[in-house]
Amino acid sequence: MRALTFRQPWAHAVVALPEELAKRIDNRKRVPPASWMGKWFAVHAGNQFDLKSWPWPSAVEPPAMKDCPRGMVLGVARLRGWFATQPRLHYQFASYDDCNDVVNMPGNRWWLGPVGLLLGDVVALKRPVVCGGRLGYWRLPPDVESVVLTRLLDEFDVEHEMMRQLLED
Repeated sequence: MRALTFRQPWAHAVVALPEELAKRIDNRKRVPPASWMGKWFAVHAGNQFDLKSWPWPSAVEPPAMKDCPRGMVLGVARLRGWFATQPRLHYQFASYDDCNDVVNMPGNRWWLGPVGLLLGDVVALKRPVVCGGRLGYWRLPPDVESVVLTRLLDEFDVEHEMMRQLLED
């Protein structure tokens, strides 16, 4: 399973905030691999708690450090697309429907750039899975992937199609 590490409290903002406040745009320096487009990935919380690296939106109360598990897979999400404004406007989306959401991306409270990943279909695990992480785009170790998939099946009425897509390369 693909994985992407987020520093805390940013991982918390992806999986734990109410949908109307949740972080559905992640700021990165590089565009994702084309093979990730439309695919599911594990949301991994890194070991660092860093509220100073990016400005936290004033409309959202930042969580306390104690409320942000680190070194764990917190859930899964789908990469719906990406958007960049420098050096010129360019983008890629998993489907035509996903491109409609980018219209409001530059005004979104979470958008800072230079590349915004559009996240969707976020599912938070009720019991996060301990896992060391990596920088950039990576894959979960097979034993961790197995636990994550088992918990998704145990904790949720996960659709067969979602599980098939999670297992795709």
